[in-house]
Amino acid sequence: MREPGPIANETKSPEPEPAEGPSMAQREVAEIASFMTPDARLAEILEEISAQVYGVHAIVIGDRNGLPIASSIRGRPSMAATAMATLAMTSAGKITHSLSLPDPEDITIHAGSWNVVILSLGDGCTLAAVAGPKTEPASLSWIMRLHAEEIRELLDILR
Repeated sequence: MREPGPIANETKSPEPEPAEGPSMAQREVAEIASFMTPDARLAEILEEISAQVYGVHAIVIGDRNGLPIASSIRGRPSMAATAMATLAMTSAGKITHSLSLPDPEDITIHAGSWNVVILSLGDGCTLAAVAGPKTEPASLSWIMRLHAEEIRELLDILR
């Protein structure tokens, strides 16, 4: 049996040198960006917030006119919640302005054992969440703030 090697008219190639730099397992691989519409990404963010904080029953993003831009609930409850969140943030702004205080960043409404957290996204837009009795409003507000910048960027794209 013949040993593997070059045939009579071939020359043996030199062995390849090991690659310089980190191996594939050691390289930092950038995630491939998924392409989503801004509307779809907003809906996904609302789902993420709901998944990150136990007890969130509804979450909405509203425009300056109180109309829903994205919502985890549909129909009249979404319209009412968004309109009231916008009205509450506008009223809170008027109160703080009359007291020579800075504009409010968020509002927490305690309704029995339920809580409503409303976060200003700027330009009259709001992010509002309704949470059950086992939800800590400060934790919910904190998670909402973590997503606020991306939501603002997506709203800018939609305008």
